[in-house]
Amino acid sequence: MSAQLPSLQDNHRLQVVVAALFLTLFLATIDQTIVGTVAPTLATDTRYIDLWTITFVPMIGVFQILYSHLHSIFSIKIVYLLAIHLFELGSVIYTTAPNSITMMFGRAIAGAGAAGICTGGFELIGKIIPLDYFLSCIGIMLAILSFAPAVGIFIGSAFTDRSIWQCPILCPYLYGCASASLKPA
Repeated sequence: MSAQLPSLQDNHRLQVVVAALFLTLFLATIDQTIVGTVAPTLATDTRYIDLWTITFVPMIGVFQILYSHLHSIFSIKIVYLLAIHLFELGSVIYTTAPNSITMMFGRAIAGAGAAGICTGGFELIGKIIPLDYFLSCIGIMLAILSFAPAVGIFIGSAFTDRSIWQCPILCPYLYGCASASLKPA
């Protein structure tokens, strides 16, 4: 006789953790395009403007392999939370950057953290979601990865017009603090 898995609708803690994973992935993904939209209004030194936007994505590709290896050695939860904090640190550095070099450095750190958020999110979904809901959650995560960059363009341009460009960049930092406090199982 097989054991009955708890329904996802009945487990409110699991719902909150999954929602936090989805929202964290969304915020890390919109970060790719927000800076690209905001960059032309910030540029005093236009030599590095392209590097501001492209520093983030290669770091994701480079660090995903490292995070996958770290997940096999350490707790996925700990590595995921460290990735959130690394992403937040990078966001704070490039939001408060006094020059283009610091901006690129912060974007690289945020990209390294975003790699852990992406990889860790998929790993955690695989560990905590019952098999009946696994493919649905993976589909939602892939939809977020596809949809969020388009949304980031609109969010970035809306805030650029009002000269409060730091707001969409600092939002992931504030949310990261809240999601890190959820302590997923």
